[in-house]
Amino acid sequence: MKARLPSPKGVRFQRVIHSNNLRLWGSGASRPLPIRVIAICLFASVCVGAKAHDSLSADAVQAYLARVTELQSTLGSGNSAESRAQASLQLGRTLDDIRETFNRDIESHGKVQGLSSNLLISELAKRGAPLAFSARNGRFTANLGYFRDALSLAPTGPIAGDASFRLLAGYFHDSMGDDPLQPVSQSPTQLNEQIRLGEFIRRNYPQHAQRDEGSFILAICYMQAARAALDRGARSNLLRSARDIVTAYVKDYRESFRATALTTLLDSFSGEK
Repeated sequence: MKARLPSPKGVRFQRVIHSNNLRLWGSGASRPLPIRVIAICLFASVCVGAKAHDSLSADAVQAYLARVTELQSTLGSGNSAESRAQASLQLGRTLDDIRETFNRDIESHGKVQGLSSNLLISELAKRGAPLAFSARNGRFTANLGYFRDALSLAPTGPIAGDASFRLLAGYFHDSMGDDPLQPVSQSPTQLNEQIRLGEFIRRNYPQHAQRDEGSFILAICYMQAARAALDRGARSNLLRSARDIVTAYVKDYRESFRATALTTLLDSFSGEK
């Protein structure tokens, strides 16, 4: 599959969210960053420590196809709702692993490399588990339907926490453009759903392994909603929620790049209550 090379700024924004170990002039940095700089380097780990990778081997392709077939079998069986929920969650995660590999190929070469990789794309489609792809962005996107199904089958418990996070993070990354406060093609309904998922995780899964990233995304979603709000009172309430999350985040992750980024983004609303 051929795909155009995505915007370098968009790629960088996508990447650093997965890495919270960057520092900005040390932990005592006081100079605020312009939002346009945040858009360029908020996720700049693409420039630091990026590892070369090979296209998928034939053995890896066979292993992925076997795993997908196994999970599809569980989904189509008379197993319990929890078993099917776990299978749906794992199928979505498996496709996420594949798409991340292919997106690295696209970032490096402008297309998916290798016969084995392209065979996997074709076989997944034939088996009813096609990878989602955005022609506009030239990237593979999250297969969110599997996480929605998992959450529907298991609305509470560990599966619900993991599925909710995958939904939250998947849509956030896929909707992100060059401006973190101006997502691409995001409706008010979708943004409200992001906030609902983020609060669900924050309230019910305080020890979740991705609590750091979930809180980071939720804070930005509140700021996105505040920027879009037309009603002054609603805008004020949304900013208050964002400030509460950012304050807690900075306390827990003071030296992280994400903490600096959140503070800078929140400062863009300076003077607003």
